[in-house]
Amino acid sequence: MDVCSLRHTVLRSGMLSQEDEDFFVSGCKVITEVEGVGQWDEELEANERQSWKDYIGKSASGSGSGGGAIVAIDSDSGERTGFVLWEIGDVCPYKPPECNNREVESEGGKEKKYCWIALTFVRPESQRLGIGRALYAEAQRLARSQHGVTVAMLDVYVVNTVSIAVKHRTGFRHFATLYHRSVSQCADTHPHEIAIRPYNKDLDKGLQLEGLNNNDNTHNSNTDNVCAMDGVKLIVVGGTRESGNTPVIRGWYRSVYSHMYPFGVSYGTYKYDYLFLESLHRCHLHPPHTGHQAQVREREEEAEEEREWRLIEGAVLAALDREAQLLHVEHILASAVLNSH
Repeated sequence: MDVCSLRHTVLRSGMLSQEDEDFFVSGCKVITEVEGVGQWDEELEANERQSWKDYIGKSASGSGSGGGAIVAIDSDSGERTGFVLWEIGDVCPYKPPECNNREVESEGGKEKKYCWIALTFVRPESQRLGIGRALYAEAQRLARSQHGVTVAMLDVYVVNTVSIAVKHRTGFRHFATLYHRSVSQCADTHPHEIAIRPYNKDLDKGLQLEGLNNNDNTHNSNTDNVCAMDGVKLIVVGGTRESGNTPVIRGWYRSVYSHMYPFGVSYGTYKYDYLFLESLHRCHLHPPHTGHQAQVREREEEAEEEREWRLIEGAVLAALDREAQLLHVEHILASAVLNSH
């Protein structure tokens, strides 16, 4: 049991009771209603109670995996005012486990491990008293002292504006966004000169593309039978009888099918199956020019390249719709890291 810097507030992370679990479940119910991510029922309550036990086990097992639950308690009344669940993460928290790129980015660069804040709740009548800040600080203190971790990450739904404001006030910054799109049942057509084809390990061996290491054919240690090039599609422009041009690879993307949570650390079954667009990379055609006339030409080429890329994006969306229909899924998800190219 630790006393935080707030007067009349105690943070407890050991010897948690049934009353603590009941308070946790009541907080989960409030969060579910605010975020509108599901219907609260007996099954969901049972899942949350199991989640609580799992996090308690992380702190009690002594296995070194790291994590646990912290409960804030009013020392005068004995009432519980908030809680936080945390754990040590070492997989990308904004992609499903089937994705190949397991590097975790943060504002400081690439991270091997980080403190994942899984869930936080403060009773409405106890908000704006610094309890949430104290819970975050304690979770990060434990992660740093026990595991040497200096970076903390979490997720929040955009509809939960109160929680987003708290995150910003406590030093968290928007870093990545997860997007959702329903599959179109009548996929748009795209110009015939734009073709999308799967990467061919024999035909495309040695092909050098921006952001794509096709020499890495090792399996991902986090997912069985996943090769670094699985799910990669090449975007080819030209080379048709109508265009008469030499085919040029203008970009590539990777899509994977998943039924697991696309965000967080402790993967479980998501509420629906989906197609995940992991990467969409653009290959630039024209090198920089020098001289005034050359720079004018460069701007014209860039403008033409932008117009072509808008068509390519439409072709990729249509291809994703068709792939999703073949997989019998109705949802497409994608994540984007801010300031990432």
